[in-house]
Amino acid sequence: MKNIIAIGCGLIEGLNLGNNAKSALLLRGIYEIRQLCLALKIKEDLFSPAGFGDIFLTCSSTKSRNFSLGLLLANNQQIPQDKTFEGLNALNIILKLSNKLELKLDLCEILFKIANKEMSRQKYLDLLIKTILQ
Repeated sequence: MKNIIAIGCGLIEGLNLGNNAKSALLLRGIYEIRQLCLALKIKEDLFSPAGFGDIFLTCSSTKSRNFSLGLLLANNQQIPQDKTFEGLNALNIILKLSNKLELKLDLCEILFKIANKEMSRQKYLDLLIKTILQ
């Protein structure tokens, strides 16, 4: 899920919404990771310094492929077919799993719609901001 969150952070960066919005999105993403872990009865500490450090780096570095994908999506640019974006595959898998578990992961759902261009830019901006501020 860190790659999904990285897509969202890249979107926030690309839309020039600022560090507070990026921080809020990161926290919302971590909340959704926790919700999924609870639903799957995962008891390991996923937020060790190394684990959280990996999430933070993936979500803040322009060298992260998934962060870069968010930048592309924010600017309505074409997604390169010669690069692997793990977050795109993860979105499909996580949404299928969350549906099976009857778990609502709003951020993941919105990012799926954004990545698949299922809504207008203004609508996804409104939904994204509403979701990260919940």
